[in-house]
Amino acid sequence: RGLPAPGTRAPAPAGKFYGGGLPAPRSPALAGGAAAGGSRVYVGNLSWHTSWQSLKDHFRQAGEVVHADVMQHDGRSKGCGIVAFATAQEAANAIATLGETELDGRTIFVREDREEAAPRGLPAPGTRAPAPAGKFYGGGLPAPRSPALAGGAAAGGSRVYVGNL
Repeated sequence: RGLPAPGTRAPAPAGKFYGGGLPAPRSPALAGGAAAGGSRVYVGNLSWHTSWQSLKDHFRQAGEVVHADVMQHDGRSKGCGIVAFATAQEAANAIATLGETELDGRTIFVREDREEAAPRGLPAPGTRAPAPAGKFYGGGLPAPRSPALAGGAAAGGSRVYVGNL
């Protein structure tokens, strides 16, 4: 087989990969963002002994759990987790019915995942995130405060700013 010819790309296996060779998300609920429809909930005050499996089992009372994860740092639970449901209605049901319930000896709280609407990770290869209108120019640098600070021969400047070193 070998490598593709220079300047060409080998076709990706159908349905297996998207954007930059990353595997496709397992479900829309895991992809994050507004497209997920608010189907993820944040769970706080978890016992350090709570596993993703016990979290998932507890939240099955509210609906079809697509994914459950206990957040960890250096192999130890942070005491919180995320549960993704198949629908936004099931997530709302979990917030209404499972908040203030007991799991592994702790009274947990449940709320909508606030990180869900925020963009996750880097933009897809070949795309750019739009810059806020009027705030940035050229490569995401802030606009100069005055024409004299813009630099270049026309402005009579001889300084060059190099950032992100």
